[in-house]
Amino acid sequence: MRMDFLIKSNTQFKVAGIISLAVLFVAILAWWFFRKPITAYSVVQEYVQEVRNRPGKALDRLEKFPVYISLPYTSDMKRSPFSAKFQDPKLMQGEGPDLNRPRGELESFALDALKMVGVIRQDNTIWAVILAPNNTIYRIKTGDFIGKNYGKVVSISSTDIEISESISDGYGLWVKRPAVLTLSE
Repeated sequence: MRMDFLIKSNTQFKVAGIISLAVLFVAILAWWFFRKPITAYSVVQEYVQEVRNRPGKALDRLEKFPVYISLPYTSDMKRSPFSAKFQDPKLMQGEGPDLNRPRGELESFALDALKMVGVIRQDNTIWAVILAPNNTIYRIKTGDFIGKNYGKVVSISSTDIEISESISDGYGLWVKRPAVLTLSE
């Protein structure tokens, strides 16, 4: 009789265990399918809602802006700041460069890209030795042209080259601007 009870009881435990596992499995599946998915968007939405539910602080009053007082412009014989043309007689020296003359090789480079690397004296002529960005060596003398702004060599010393550039102001007038190319070490 005792054996019969153990067998019956053992079978009941097995059936109860299987039923319990089946119920647990169904509960996990139900949770998995019907759960609310957690995404970055939902987390941000919850945070935004939390911030909106917080009590707000009272804002400080804005300071009053000072009253703007406009002043009339009186030129008193001064140049109008609104005129398009700038004509300074000190800068308007001479006429523009000869645009029809053939340009030299050194006029295809910007002046700041060129380097003075030396000076040569031959007979009564002083030549400046120039290194171009394409690693080509050129020599120039007083009166030659150099740089993109129609620069003309005015003088050559042992340490630098003085250049007079002609720059267009965009209105047909030319401005002379001095420039110096110094010896590179």
